[in-house]
Amino acid sequence: MRVRMALLMALAAVAGLTSCETTQPVGSGSKQMSFSMSSTALVDLWNLWDVFVEDANGDLVPASQPFPTRFCDIPTSIACCQVSGVSSTSVRVPWNYVVDIAMIPSGTGTEQTLASSVGDSDPFTSRTPFDSTIFATLGDGSSGGFFFRNGRRVSAGSEDYMANCLGVTAKVPEESVLGFSPSFVVELNKGDTVIIRARKELTTNSEFAGIYLSDPRIISLIEIDGIEINPRGDSSSSTTEGAGFTLSYTLR
Repeated sequence: MRVRMALLMALAAVAGLTSCETTQPVGSGSKQMSFSMSSTALVDLWNLWDVFVEDANGDLVPASQPFPTRFCDIPTSIACCQVSGVSSTSVRVPWNYVVDIAMIPSGTGTEQTLASSVGDSDPFTSRTPFDSTIFATLGDGSSGGFFFRNGRRVSAGSEDYMANCLGVTAKVPEESVLGFSPSFVVELNKGDTVIIRARKELTTNSEFAGIYLSDPRIISLIEIDGIEINPRGDSSSSTTEGAGFTLSYTLR
């Protein structure tokens, strides 16, 4: 109970949302609202290759020993080389967060919880997606009996880099909002108000700590019947440690 209250107080503190008035356009009937999250941070770019050797039959098979120094000398089947001379890039990055989604049904004035991880043993189970951008494709190469294939330039926010270069795979959930991937969806009737409170996990507790060049910020996306809208309140956090936001939307 103390943990739940502490998290609720922290979520409430990130924004003083006391009114449900909005400036959103007037509509009619029920509509579907979806809520999803992403995070952004500054990161380095990396060149990756799948590395092979020839077997006794002359076929290429994945390497399982250290590579030549010029290919970063990484003892796995992936060569990972940081890109030099390229400035840091802002991309999507995975980061866990706690979220509480509530609704005030039309005419009631009473807030009801729709879904929440507040009070769970591990409340920071929702997670924003990896960066999926391929910034460049790279040519094949060979050196000292090693063959380099499928070259690609990715960011430090990609699953490819984290899994193959850092071994960060444990405890990494799929992109989700409270277990719903990739978004949380609720049906709203005219006059219903949804309130969303979210806060990012502390850097000291994150499995992604130290990977990025800047602290991330979490960013929300609210859509009504597939159309992005601007809710009342803050739609994203700052980069400050443990920062969050509170927003609301009333269907008119």
